Amino acid sequence: MSSVDAFESALRRIPRPRGRQLDFLQAHYDARARGLNAKKLAKAARYKNYRAINLHYGLLAARVAQELRITAGIELLVDSLTPHQASNDEWVLIMRPNFARALKKAGWVS
Repeated sequence: MSSVDAFESALRRIPRPRGRQLDFLQAHYDARARGLNAKKLAKAARYKNYRAINLHYGLLAARVAQELRITAGIELLVDSLTPHQASNDEWVLIMRPNFARALKKAGWVS
């Protein structure tokens, strides 16, 4: 995966999201072990359901991957635990540590 510096550089070259997108990134960054399910991320951003999280994380991952000149999907930014691994009924998204540090360095989260 990419380094903190590579992520930070990519984040500084793409348009910074606003509003709800920053809300779910901040909620994910602040979560214990940086892990939340998409339903909770959607609630933090006041989206109707988890599909908006999948969409916006996917679009952000595509933009970052393009800047890094790599082919990657959402797994570039988050890892996931299956419901079985997470001991609950939903997938849990875990923000990748280097991505989290880059968000902070780039000023996208506080």
